Amino acid sequence: MTIDLEPLPFAEDALEPIISARSVQAHRVLEARYVDAVNRMAGPRYVRRGVKTLDDVVAAARHLEGQALWEQASQAWNHRFWWEGLRAPWRSKLPPMIRTELMISFKHMGPFVSSAQAKARRLFGSGWLWLAKIEGRLQWVAAENAARPVRWPVLVVDVWEHAYWLDYAAESVYGPSSRELFVEAVLNNLVNWEVVEERLKRLL
Repeated sequence: MTIDLEPLPFAEDALEPIISARSVQAHRVLEARYVDAVNRMAGPRYVRRGVKTLDDVVAAARHLEGQALWEQASQAWNHRFWWEGLRAPWRSKLPPMIRTELMISFKHMGPFVSSAQAKARRLFGSGWLWLAKIEGRLQWVAAENAARPVRWPVLVVDVWEHAYWLDYAAESVYGPSSRELFVEAVLNNLVNWEVVEERLKRLL
C-alpha cells in the first residue's frame, strides 16, 4: 500500500494574490511529509486489514489506536480536502443551491465570513475550520490540530500558521489577526462553490 501526494487541482500561482505561490510551495513541502509519514508508519498490520486508501488509513488508525499514524493520515486527508475546495480568485459564482443554503444558515455572505473569523479567532493553537450541515443548517466547527469533528464536511479552511503566515503576518499588526484576514480573503475569493455544491448534493 502506498499513499500518493495528489497533484494540486490548479497551478501553484493560481491562487495569487490571495495565497502566494511561495506559500503554496511551502505548504506542499509539509503536506508531503505527512504523506511520507503515512507510508512509513502504515505497516503489515494495516495491509492485512485491507487498508488501501487514505480514508482506510484514517479509519483503521483510529480503530487500532494508532494515534501517531492517525494524526499524519488525518493531516494528509485534510489537505486533500482543502485544496479540492479552492480555485483561482474571482472566477467562482454562487450556484443557486449554495445561495439558498447560505441564506437559510447565515442570511447573507457577511455573517458567513464573520462567523468563520470568530471561530478562527477563538481556536487556540493550530487547526481547521470545517463547514458542515448540522441539524439542517450549515455551521462552522473549529477543530484543533488534525481533528475532523464532523463526518461529512462540505468545506474546510486550513488555519495552521504555515497556511497564512508568509502572506498575512505583516498585515495584522494593528488590526484583525493574520488568521482572520486569511479566512476572510479565502472565503470571499477562493472557494470553489461548484465543489461545495457537489459535496452538499451527496448528503441529500
